[in-house]
Amino acid sequence: MTDALGLAEKVNKFNQQAMKHLETQTLNPFSDRFSRSPSPRPKFSKDEYGKPVAGSLTDQRGQKALCHISREILELCEVIHDMGRRRRDKDGDSYIVITFGELFSIYTKINDKVVGLLIAAKKKGFVYFEPEILFQRRDDDVLIALLKPVSEIRNIINRQLSASRSPTPAPPSTAPSSDKGEQTLS
Repeated sequence: MTDALGLAEKVNKFNQQAMKHLETQTLNPFSDRFSRSPSPRPKFSKDEYGKPVAGSLTDQRGQKALCHISREILELCEVIHDMGRRRRDKDGDSYIVITFGELFSIYTKINDKVVGLLIAAKKKGFVYFEPEILFQRRDDDVLIALLKPVSEIRNIINRQLSASRSPTPAPPSTAPSSDKGEQTLS
């Protein structure tokens, strides 16, 4: 009698698994049992799409990376300011300029991501150079102009860093981060 009860339990369990499998197949677009309606659709606004959940570990890592890159961009602009030469354009505006070759030879001793940082600084409107991307040796004579004073760049970056550090609710399962490197730049 116990074997019959055990067999009935096994048959019941098998039938439950089979029903669960059939339900999952309704969500599988490659199944002949696929039906569109029960499939859950994520609901994102255009602003939220592709961004991590606020306060998540991914969001915290992104904020930390933003702070790090911003500091490196500021450091690059300070090197351009310190090592560049002041020039005036036709309108009488004054800019600090340096050639890419000179900057490359100076700055690669500090950081090996010179071109990427220059592109990021150009997108932020801190520097200007003519080509879309710079190559060592080929573009050594290309002028790089610092468009804003270093004090203004420092203020802009400090505002960005303080805005990125605004308190966001941390998920309950994460421990608070102890980042020592997020001080205000001076």
